[in-house]
Amino acid sequence: SRTDANFTIEKLPKGKELSSPSAPNSLASALTALSLADVKPASEVTEKPDVHATYRTFDGLVLELDGWTGEDKRFIAASAQYDAALAERFKVPSEDKEATKPSGDSEGAPASKEEADKPADESGTSAGAPPKQDVAAEAQKLHDTLNGWIYEVPEYKYDAIFKPLSEMLKK
Repeated sequence: SRTDANFTIEKLPKGKELSSPSAPNSLASALTALSLADVKPASEVTEKPDVHATYRTFDGLVLELDGWTGEDKRFIAASAQYDAALAERFKVPSEDKEATKPSGDSEGAPASKEEADKPADESGTSAGAPPKQDVAAEAQKLHDTLNGWIYEVPEYKYDAIFKPLSEMLKK
């Protein structure tokens, strides 16, 4: 749920529990400020990945990550896709209301002269208002950018992205 204070892990092993409610939170921030040390064509890696992780966001973006270790280096391959069912499952109810809600007063008039004078952009939103995010297009752009490449990442980031479940469970 968007209202949960902590992230969760789906499908915990039977009889196991997290070491703390916040244990999975580090996974959520693992991709923040991710720096890439090097890049090479995916065709240069013939081994199967050592690890795999899937990140799913409330807005339907799904990021699949594979990881390899070797020669004191850490590598990841990433692919992105859009999951409309996931986005719908976590849709914020106000998103529907915003689309039909008139701006300004209850009669539909602009709240101020400034609002009336703002030009609408191509998406129909007023200038200065945040545009509606097209997550499907974002996922496609990420896929097109990431597909076919393997990225070298710092070891600490690799370890955070692929943190073993065993490290998050009560002993």
